[in-house]
Amino acid sequence: MEKTDERVLKHDEKIERNGYIIKQGANLNGANLRNANLRGFDLRETILCKADLSGADLSHANLCHADLYKAKLCRARMLRTQLIGANLYKANLSKISARYSDFRSAGLEKANLYKADLIDSDLTLANLYKANLYKAELIQTNLYRANLSVAYLYKANLCGANIIEASFKEANLRKANLDFSCLPFHCGSFGIIADDRLVAQIFAHWARLDVSNCSPMVRYFHKITTEMFGKYMSNLFCNFRDDIDSI
Repeated sequence: MEKTDERVLKHDEKIERNGYIIKQGANLNGANLRNANLRGFDLRETILCKADLSGADLSHANLCHADLYKAKLCRARMLRTQLIGANLYKANLSKISARYSDFRSAGLEKANLYKADLIDSDLTLANLYKANLYKAELIQTNLYRANLSVAYLYKANLCGANIIEASFKEANLRKANLDFSCLPFHCGSFGIIADDRLVAQIFAHWARLDVSNCSPMVRYFHKITTEMFGKYMSNLFCNFRDDIDSI
């Protein structure tokens, strides 16, 4: 059995994995590193385009500004991995375990993040344009100013996520969980693909607003919309959460 090496690679140090010389800044284009133990390695600016890292242990590794274009990372272990500014365009990150990892300013355009565990990770300013986040776990994830335009977030869990100033333009949020989060109130939320749950959640907040200090026209509009749709729409969200009191 191969001995595990969890120490950080020092400058200019080399270690062999799966027949490849691993070092900072190495050219590992197309390398087969399936199930490799790269825990804690310093791989800054390493070229890993189309490399196969499926099932690899990259926990605590430093991959800042690494080039992972179309790399395969499915089921990789990436606990507290640093990927600041990394290029992950069209990378396969399905079912990765990447809690507490740092993806700030990473390029994740069209990346596959199906069932990815990104709980408590930092994706500030990350570019997730057209990314597949189907059933992704984004609980308490920091998505501040992230670009999620046209992203597929069907059944994604964004409970408690920070999505301030994030762009969800034309993103698919059907059956996504946004509890204890917020819907961005800027043009970046225009065109969001919604479902009954999201609409019911928005209307539940609208119906419970105190508009007593608003203009007569706004008060009238609030009254006719809540009365027009009656208690059904005002309380529809109660069907999705049993801790919401009906009105």
